[in-house]
Formats: sequence, C-alpha cells, structure tokens
Amino acid sequence: MTSKVGHGTTPANKAAVTERTLFAGYKVPDEISKMAKLLKKIDHSDYRKIIVAVVKDIQGDSSSYHKALKEIQSEEFPIDNFNIIFAGFKLLITSSIGMPEASFKSETFEADMQQMRIPDEAISYLRDAVYGSRRKRMESEILNNTCRFPRCQSLRWRVDVTISTSMISRSLVPSLMFELTLSNGKIFTFEVSVAKFHELRYNIAKVLKEMNSVENKSILKIKD
Repeated sequence: MTSKVGHGTTPANKAAVTERTLFAGYKVPDEISKMAKLLKKIDHSDYRKIIVAVVKDIQGDSSSYHKALKEIQSEEFPIDNFNIIFAGFKLLITSSIGMPEASFKSETFEADMQQMRIPDEAISYLRDAVYGSRRKRMESEILNNTCRFPRCQSLRWRVDVTISTSMISRSLVPSLMFELTLSNGKIFTFEVSVAKFHELRYNIAKVLKEMNSVENKSILKIKD
C-alpha cells in the first residue's frame, strides 16, 4: 500500500517525497534484521535450498524443514542460525503473499527487500517463490491455517405480526425474526423489534458512510 503525504510547497532543488510502508510493517521485524546479518555468512546456493524448504513447509510439508537442516547444518552454521534464517524467509514470504497481487508489484517487492538489506541473490529466489506457480497453493494453505471468526453463511428473515396477547385483545405489533447460519454450522434465531431494526439500519448506514469517508482520504490511496 502506498501512502501519498502532502508536504506543502516543495523547494525547487528537491523532489516531492512519497512515503510508503514496507509490506513487512512500518518497522523491519527483528527476525528479518537478524536473518539479513546471517545471510552474509552462508553460501548463496544455500539460499535457494532454505527458500524451497520454506515454500514446501507453507504448503504443508513439515518434513522439508528437517531435510534442509540436515543438508545445510554444520559446525560453522549451527541450528540456531538455520532457525533464524528459516523463520525470516517464512515471514517474508507469508507477509508478501498476504498483499494484493494486483497492486503489490514485483518491483515494489524487490525495493522493500533491498531496504531490509536482503542480498540480491536471495531476493531473486524469494521473488520466484512469491510470484511463481506455487503462490495460489500457498495462499490457500495460509488461509486454511489462519485463525478467524466464523463467517455468515446465510441469513433468513420474516415479519411476524402479533394479533393479540393474553393482556391485549388487539395488538397488531410487527416484529422481525432472523435465522443466522455461520460457516461453522451454528444457527442463531433471534427476534428484533421494528424500532431496533431501524436503529440497526441507521448505524450500519453510518458506519458505511464513515468507511467511505476514510477510503477517500488521499493517504490511503493505493498506487499501482
């Protein structure tokens, strides 16, 4: 996401500044900072081995971690260093896959990597992993393993009119009955008075209006 921030009148000898937050966050995560330092201590060919293992791990193959560890671990490269690099690569890949592919171009991805001091050789392998043929499967696995609240599967409603009660012979008071089905299979049935329903409509319209107002702010505009 690119944020355009106005800076008033720009001096003639200075270009306009565009501020943009890194896809990994406004601050480089500690895992990535530690990894970037360790990447200088291992052979470039090991970059690809670890990244391939990370991609397979994201896709559900937990054995890929142990296979790569067995192949790369040595006295000069202990398991702690391997874990830091493995975790750093995994964070980079999962964070970038979480960005919208249409607006998060590979050029932006590479620029962010360079700003995080990732070696060019590793950037090349990471770019192929993020924008390659395995992206869709990784997206699916990440989505399936993400903790989230149940979603609304369906909503049924009807209007009931109470003709009379034990206290009043003629009532004719309408009310709304709702049946909400969630994605986890749970079903909730509840009754809402007309007054409460109008209150609900008003508050939803208010929230939508505020969301639209926020989205129209220039600082939240997405730049391709």
